[in-house]
Amino acid sequence: MKQRLLAAFLLLCTVVGLGLVGNAAPAHAYPPGCATVATDASSYAPGGTVTITAVGTPDDAGSLVTFTITLQGSGPESTSIIVTAVANAQGVAIVTITAPSALGTYTVSITNITCGDVSSSFEVDTVTSSTTIPGVPPGLPRAGADPQNWLYSAAIVVFTGFGLWLVARRRRHQRTATHS
Repeated sequence: MKQRLLAAFLLLCTVVGLGLVGNAAPAHAYPPGCATVATDASSYAPGGTVTITAVGTPDDAGSLVTFTITLQGSGPESTSIIVTAVANAQGVAIVTITAPSALGTYTVSITNITCGDVSSSFEVDTVTSSTTIPGVPPGLPRAGADPQNWLYSAAIVVFTGFGLWLVARRRRHQRTATHS
């Protein structure tokens, strides 16, 4: 009876553990080229403050960077917001705008960076959700490994091994008791 309970417990731990390990974090594509553009959040309320950062190379220092913000899916009569900033010594240019009142997804394109044109997007919505990752500045992709899944896997392997060792030890002990 105890062996069946132990086996059922080990099976349950294995199934739960595999379910936790199976939920891997999505991989983010590394941006091609040598320039990037990002906003400080992915969603804003109308009238909110949007900070847009363009990152080039030190070769772009002093360059005038043009930011063009356009509502996606709008016709040729759509209005674009165009702002400019001068790249600092590291090739970084930052602008701050007020989020447009029209709801939707906006494309941000930058030009005049030596690497070529780069774009990104953000949403203007009445309900905004801002999720930040501790230690990662807003607007930057998350990179690197998340050790949590590895720790779950290691714990499952250790507990499963311990359970199998207990079962083998008890069986061995029962065999020795019956042969004596």
